[in-house]
Amino acid sequence: LQVGPNPFDLAGAALRFDPNGRGGYDVRRSTGGFRPDLGRRLRLADDATSEEALAFAFPYYGAARASAFVNSDGNLTFGEGDVATTARSLGRVLTGVPRVAPFFADLDPSAGGGIFVSAAPDAFSVTWCAVPDFDNTGRVTAQATLLPGGGVEMRFDSATTLRDAVVALS
Repeated sequence: LQVGPNPFDLAGAALRFDPNGRGGYDVRRSTGGFRPDLGRRLRLADDATSEEALAFAFPYYGAARASAFVNSDGNLTFGEGDVATTARSLGRVLTGVPRVAPFFADLDPSAGGGIFVSAAPDAFSVTWCAVPDFDNTGRVTAQATLLPGGGVEMRFDSATTLRDAVVALS
């Protein structure tokens, strides 16, 4: 099975992924804006990661997760961070560590923008705010929120100018 790329068309959208009884997730468009409490700023370099404690056990694909790795390239991983410089591709998402990828692309927060983390008992949110890609051709503002019941929310700002990323759970 070969899947071709689609241009990014989620600007201004919100998605909600809820666990289903078959071991996967059901996805639907959601309403509401970005969670307003961005939390504290992480100082991440290009291709960097930071392990962050969750305030609740997050059930994700059969395991209760106590922490998440916030990766500069627009994704969260579990078990280990991702600092690889290989292509940010669907294949990498599907064969790597468990991942929540609201905007998996070659981002460089050391060149601008910021990455923020808010860890509360009812939600763990990470916001990539106006982070440029490595070539500085565009910027992304996206937010991923992990919820205590295993749900995942993703929000995409309409000001996002990057058009090439992988958006997925794996």
